[in-house]
Amino acid sequence: MQVQPKFHEGASNLEELVPFEECIELHSTEKVVVRAPEYLLLTNNGRSFKLVSITQLRLLLLMNS
Repeated sequence: MQVQPKFHEGASNLEELVPFEECIELHSTEKVVVRAPEYLLLTNNGRSFKLVSITQLRLLLLMNS
């Protein structure tokens, strides 16, 4: 997953973009998500993270057994 903040067209680099930090709490709306980060610190250049679903976990377990 990739999360990118959106700023208005006239946003100032020094006043709005550079100092931007937002701590976001993540919640899954689906029961198929096994593992996701609990929190994400989003900065002006975006952030990525991984989700692991039950299907992916089963495949990993089968491959490793």
